[in-house]
Amino acid sequence: MIIFNSMQKVNTFPLFSVAIKFYNHPEMMVRNAIRIIALTVFKLNDDKVNSLLQELPICSYFVNLACLFRDKILDLE
Repeated sequence: MIIFNSMQKVNTFPLFSVAIKFYNHPEMMVRNAIRIIALTVFKLNDDKVNSLLQELPICSYFVNLACLFRDKILDLE
């Protein structure tokens, strides 16, 4: 069973919402844990979860992640 916080104006998925705040944490173990949580949520393949991932503020995670990848690639050059 997937638990959403529907008491707020915007539905949130608390586990994912809190976890993605640490996507750029300096500690590698924390970043790995966040990746595992994100991949597990993506693997759920639930309609409510999929629609939630497309809404703000959660979808900003993907923009931040893409910018992080860009910066890492530029550091390699």
